[in-house]
Amino acid sequence: MVDIIENIIKKDGVTVYVVYPTRKETAINYLEKLGVKTICLPFYKLNKNGRKGMWKYIIKKIMSPFLFFKLRQIVKREKISIIYSNTIVIDYGFILSKMTKFPHIWHIREFGKEDHGIVLRGGEKALYRKLNESKGIIYISKAIKEKYSPHIKRNSSRSNL
Repeated sequence: MVDIIENIIKKDGVTVYVVYPTRKETAINYLEKLGVKTICLPFYKLNKNGRKGMWKYIIKKIMSPFLFFKLRQIVKREKISIIYSNTIVIDYGFILSKMTKFPHIWHIREFGKEDHGIVLRGGEKALYRKLNESKGIIYISKAIKEKYSPHIKRNSSRSNL
């Protein structure tokens, strides 16, 4: 993701905004030095940390509608024109694109169940529906593309990158 952001900023002069759940173990400081606008929102993500992790998940999930409202306000105020998700595990970018009617690009970096043991929210059918409703998909590898592309309908309004 960082190399994509660097190229977009340098070549196209685009202002990039990054939303992230926590500052720890991230490239946020580096991105801020590049001029990236950063937004920290403690959104929920799939978690495998037992009972303690489950309570955090529930609290963050309850807060999600408020976070979406805040994100929608930021997107409209800052005149953001495209939404990009760097993972399929968290579908906030997709939901935000539906709320704002702005195009959404998925960057698929993981298999899900096969590499992280993660069952995606809503299951694979829901994921394929979301992928098909997005403007474009970037696959990180041929293996990832081979897994997901058979479920992607080809049409003129979408592109596989």
